[in-house]
Amino acid sequence: MKVHFASGPHPFEGWVNVDYTAKADIKADLLSPTWPSELHNLHDIYVGHFLEHLTYAEAGQFLGRVRDISIPGARLTVVGPDVERAQRMLDQGAIDQEFYNAVAAHGEISPEDPNNRGAVHMWDCTPGRVKHLLSQYGWGDAVEIPIARLPQMVPGVPVISAAPWQFALVTYAENVKKN
Repeated sequence: MKVHFASGPHPFEGWVNVDYTAKADIKADLLSPTWPSELHNLHDIYVGHFLEHLTYAEAGQFLGRVRDISIPGARLTVVGPDVERAQRMLDQGAIDQEFYNAVAAHGEISPEDPNNRGAVHMWDCTPGRVKHLLSQYGWGDAVEIPIARLPQMVPGVPVISAAPWQFALVTYAENVKKN
């Protein structure tokens, strides 16, 4: 099964889009410890601009749950904002402070407060921090791919935006769970 988690307003054609929004094929609370039973045997997974909206611990738990319902060798693509890259772009004048502030963590909030989850970034997302989570939760060594080259290097994976302040990581589920 090809699954696009946290699809929001950008569902992918040919993928099973999972979110709590109206456009989702499967409606699910991705922070719940139980997910719909039809989510199993995943072989191609996409998670874009979602992990940074969770606490770091929640992001790891989410990745572990995804691993648990994936087949060995399943491919996972993670796209997110690279705060370090955004900082360099800010220093070079390529983006302004307001945009940088939208990319960086901007306020810890209570994970139990559903009214404040929206666009809040809970931690400074970087490829290195996401690679660490992936390694901890049963995913193999992740390879960073330039976002603009993702469709050529990983056929079948859509790109919503090739904005240069983003990163893309591709990894595969290991045969043995690590948690």
